[in-house]
Amino acid sequence: MEKLKDVISYAQENLAQESTGHDFEHAKKTAALAEKIIKKDQLAVNNFIVMASAYLHDMIDDKVTDEPEKAQRTLVHFLQEINCSFAEIEAILEIIQNPE
Repeated sequence: MEKLKDVISYAQENLAQESTGHDFEHAKKTAALAEKIIKKDQLAVNNFIVMASAYLHDMIDDKVTDEPEKAQRTLVHFLQEINCSFAEIEAILEIIQNPE
């Protein structure tokens, strides 16, 4: 899945210098847990959306950025560049904007 590889690279690049505990290692752990839950519970989900959301979940969070709106615009632009559909982008944003 080429898009997921691009998402992982994007997260790694953007979270490399993060010092609040919401760094790339945290994103990798979140993604691993999401994958484990999907497999264990045999959930029928869009794997790309779940995994991309896990890797990107802190990218627009005010814990990580002083400009969440700008970070969201940058993220959307990136997702468009890797040919995510409008529906995929909307689903990812829905997940990462509503962590509860």
